[in-house]
Amino acid sequence: ELPALSIVPVPVRVDLKEYKKVEANVKNAILAMNPSSKGYWLGVLDRLNYLRQAAGIAKIKSVTEWSIDFLESNPAEVKIVIYAHHKAIVGHLSNALSAWGVLKIVGSSRPKDRERDALAFQSNLENRVMIISAAGGMGIDLFGTNGIECSNLVFSELEWRPSDIDQAAGRLHRLGQHLAVTAWLFEAKGTVDEYILLRLIQKDGTIAQIVGDHSIVAEIIDQWRG
Repeated sequence: ELPALSIVPVPVRVDLKEYKKVEANVKNAILAMNPSSKGYWLGVLDRLNYLRQAAGIAKIKSVTEWSIDFLESNPAEVKIVIYAHHKAIVGHLSNALSAWGVLKIVGSSRPKDRERDALAFQSNLENRVMIISAAGGMGIDLFGTNGIECSNLVFSELEWRPSDIDQAAGRLHRLGQHLAVTAWLFEAKGTVDEYILLRLIQKDGTIAQIVGDHSIVAEIIDQWRG
């Protein structure tokens, strides 16, 4: 039987100056598209991903400060995993937290390196931070062994699909984990993050549903159209 999994939204206030510039460009591009054209929704989601990245960049300071506070407040055997989608955000977080020994398992990581780094993260004291992406975080275990504790997952970026949230949480919340797991979902107020988390439903400590797809996307577009 698996331990409990808690999903905790973390609303943060961010500097929206750069985000608003991206939002204006994305809004104009989407409103210029023909809703009846083939591939309309794919095109819309592709452009909205620029907003998601802009929100992620805006959250870097908050995620970094939270992570540093967590690491400084816990003994060396306690670690964290951070989820990020875009390469730029992975790079920023990796540099900002380098003093705590950062490992990365992302899409560009070679299979043999993923296995090596996952084992190192699980068992040594030198690397207290693991950054993963959806592409790189599949099929690996990241809970602690040999006295290492790892039960906290920080989502620096949010995904549209609940399966991606489940997949990332599953790196810690799986057989072999002996601690209750907490997934911290950072939400930048005033950004697309609010829509992604709008219909988050928690049940018995697990994610039951995050409605992201066309229903939320359509709501964003309708508001832009006025």
